[in-house]
Amino acid sequence: VSFANCGLPYHVGGVIKNRDSLFVVGKEVFKERFNIDARTNSEAVRIDPKSKTVTVKSADRGEYEERYDKLVLSTGASPAFPLFEGADLPDVTCFWTIHDMDNVLARLEAGAKDVMVVGAGFVGMELVENFVHRGIRTTLLHRSGHPMSAFLDREMARPIVEALEANGV
Repeated sequence: VSFANCGLPYHVGGVIKNRDSLFVVGKEVFKERFNIDARTNSEAVRIDPKSKTVTVKSADRGEYEERYDKLVLSTGASPAFPLFEGADLPDVTCFWTIHDMDNVLARLEAGAKDVMVVGAGFVGMELVENFVHRGIRTTLLHRSGHPMSAFLDREMARPIVEALEANGV
C-alpha cells in the first residue's frame, strides 16, 4: 500500500540492498491503525450512482459489487512524461513506481552500459548519483540551464554541476 519512493534510486544503485525494505506499510497496518480496508490488485470498473455501488474487478476476489454512502474519486498522480519523437520506444521508461524501478534494474542486469536521465530534479539527480555509483555511463538532460533549477539559482547549483562533471556526467 505504501512504499519508500525516495528509496527507489538507492535500490537501483545498490545502496539499499533489500527490495522488500522499500515497502513501508502493508494493508494489514492500514486496517489495524486507521480502520482502512485497502484493496490492492483491484480495479473499479463501473460506478452506479443510483444504487450507490461500485463494481470491482479483483485479482483476489474476482468481480464483485461494493456499496458506498459517499464516494471519493482519488485517481492519484502520474509522472510528467515529456512528449517527443521516440518517447514510445522500448528503451524509454519513466521512473515513478516499484514496477518502473524493476524495469530499470532488469535493463541494467541485461547489460545496459549507458543511460540518459531526463530531468534534474530530486529523483533525476538521485538516479544520476546511483547510476554513477554502479559505474554506468550517465548523461543528464534538463530543460533549464542548470540542475535543481526549481530550488536553486545558477550560482547555488554550480557545486552540483562541478560534482557531475567530476564524475563524468
